[in-house]
Amino acid sequence: MTPNSTHTVRYEIEVAYGENKEKTWIYDTRYEPWANGGKRDLQLSTEGLALTTSQPKVVSLGNAIVAATTNVDEEEKNVGFEWRRTDWTGDFSSSTGKAYIYEGTMEGYIRNLNTEKLWKYRPYYLADDGTYYYGDWVGLDPTNVSFFEPTVHTYAQIVVEGNTALVKGYALEGSDNVTVQGFKYWKNAGGASRASGNDVPSNANTIEASGTVMEVSLSNLDFDSNYSYVAFVTTSSGTYYGEIQTFTTGSDPTGIYVISNDKTNDVHEVARYNMQGRRLAVPEKGINIVRMSDGTTRKVFVK
Repeated sequence: MTPNSTHTVRYEIEVAYGENKEKTWIYDTRYEPWANGGKRDLQLSTEGLALTTSQPKVVSLGNAIVAATTNVDEEEKNVGFEWRRTDWTGDFSSSTGKAYIYEGTMEGYIRNLNTEKLWKYRPYYLADDGTYYYGDWVGLDPTNVSFFEPTVHTYAQIVVEGNTALVKGYALEGSDNVTVQGFKYWKNAGGASRASGNDVPSNANTIEASGTVMEVSLSNLDFDSNYSYVAFVTTSSGTYYGEIQTFTTGSDPTGIYVISNDKTNDVHEVARYNMQGRRLAVPEKGINIVRMSDGTTRKVFVK
């Protein structure tokens, strides 16, 4: 929406009724405080926009990470950076590219700049009404190279449905090329959580992902269990981790939580199939074939 402005919100319900299923619209304009009496639409005011350009990180000749601090929500898509050579007149159009936001920091990657010229860049936000908002210009020397580690973050927002979880992370390469990226996740013993990347267990599960903003689905987890997950990036210099986040899976809809009580060997379910061999995301009625972590299989009847 447009920054530093007031917007009106009205709640609408479409109702179908009668034999012919006629439709009517009900406008619910109720809004407190009641001391004012009567009814009115809800008024929302947006904040003034903050876009403060940060100094660039030149990770290799002609390639730079550009950044800005902002109060724009990290789910906003209409943000990016504009850049141009300092010797260009108004007859030359700037180049633009999208950016991503994590906890108030907006970042983008500019590649293949002419190293014989100086450049400048600034962040922008595009409102739905077509208005552009800009931060200040900052100069960029594409030959001023320093070593920078990749930027890795793990988003706390997560969608959990039963024993499946959709997780999200952020990975922006630094000076070294990324060889693999994705997430590591593991079940917390006794519900305990871990505090840093150094605490990622060696037997953690790994699932690869791509893109600056990564989203993957973790499936076939144990019901009613606590898990930790972390985004990671591996380069020739090592592996870098984001923040470790935690979540709890939902309850087993069948009420069957544990197949094995062998806590000593920690034998647990790793996959489940129906009698036709189709893999199941959740138990289904009838006979289920369950594959265990020790390589054995069992037939389980689900009512």
